[in-house]
Amino acid sequence: MRPRPPEILIDEEYQGIIYFIPAPELDSWIRKSFLDDNSKLYNEEHIHLARADFRCMWTNVPNVKGQMRIAATAEMPFCRGSAWQKARQIMQYQEWFGGVPDFLLTFDAPLANIATDLQFTARVEHELYHCAQAKDEFGSPKFSGDTDQPVFTMRGHDVEEHVGIMRRYGPLGCAGATIAFLDAAEREPEIGQVEILGACGTCGR
Repeated sequence: MRPRPPEILIDEEYQGIIYFIPAPELDSWIRKSFLDDNSKLYNEEHIHLARADFRCMWTNVPNVKGQMRIAATAEMPFCRGSAWQKARQIMQYQEWFGGVPDFLLTFDAPLANIATDLQFTARVEHELYHCAQAKDEFGSPKFSGDTDQPVFTMRGHDVEEHVGIMRRYGPLGCAGATIAFLDAAEREPEIGQVEILGACGTCGR
């Protein structure tokens, strides 16, 4: 069973009150669903996250960009500003999670609540794909020389090309992993056919 947002975030009685609520049940569900090789949803492309401290949150605060309501975001928390501003932010993360995580995934609770299981699963995994391990100059996974822990970074999309380029020059004229993307599009979906409701705030950045 997938985790559901707390009732307080979707109850009309509490509209107008700002909530950001840690979701440890969602952290656990992600690990069991996508990182456990006994799971039907297991995806070895996320294996680097087994050593990452990623945390999830629910919110009832609408986040709209370009007339699209953002359903979820993934980010690497950075504490910015003056010494006191940074300290306040660090204290908040400590209160929520016990420290500053490597990645923070935030989900719009009302949108998550109305999503189908397939839509919600696809939305979560979309955000996971943004959470990546950095690569060194040889293209190999990067590790810290001091801690031997993975060095993490944010990942863009594999396919970032204009439709016009594809139309005019074909797949070989396209950037990124366009050919691999087309190959995947011709195959049957491994999980299921789904339209993801809402936009990804990470993509907007």
